[in-house]
Amino acid sequence: MARQRRGSVLWVFLLVGFVLGGIAGELLGSVFPLLSKSVSVGLDPSFHLDLHLFEFTLGFLFRVNLMSIVGVILGIILYRWL
Repeated sequence: MARQRRGSVLWVFLLVGFVLGGIAGELLGSVFPLLSKSVSVGLDPSFHLDLHLFEFTLGFLFRVNLMSIVGVILGIILYRWL
């Protein structure tokens, strides 16, 4: 049980590092343009299915920039430090 908890804590650290790093990259992008360059990975445009009775739309898109990668690395370091 403790191993599962530690795994979920790692995922939280990775997610928080990814999000905060992406926000930092967008904010610092006006000063350092290299930090705001991003690569989009995912379904673009999203998958759309219209069956007249209901519609189903599925899509996801990750925008990865340099600072989000740095945030993930910092999240791993902080996780190992705990």
